Amino acid sequence: MPEIHTTLKLPAPDEILLNRIENVMSAVRLLHPLLDLLEQGKADEQSGAAGDLTEILKSLYTTTVASAAMVQEINARTQSMAQEIRAIREALRIPIE
Repeated sequence: MPEIHTTLKLPAPDEILLNRIENVMSAVRLLHPLLDLLEQGKADEQSGAAGDLTEILKSLYTTTVASAAMVQEINARTQSMAQEIRAIREALRIPIE
């Protein structure tokens, strides 16, 4: 019986985290004009934009932290799966009597 080799390539955890960080940085660049409003808002406390922007930035930070935790969890699961696959491969190489 011929052996079938199939390789499943998952993105590296670093690639996933880098993509998430790049997405957050893109969002921050888009918010740059709002950051200027935030600076103005420090002088003028009546500006509602400053409070809104603060909430948006907190949300971005929370999302980034959650994404990093998710990448770590994926990495741990990937390592566990890789160990299980190695064990199965080794078991399949043992002749069954």
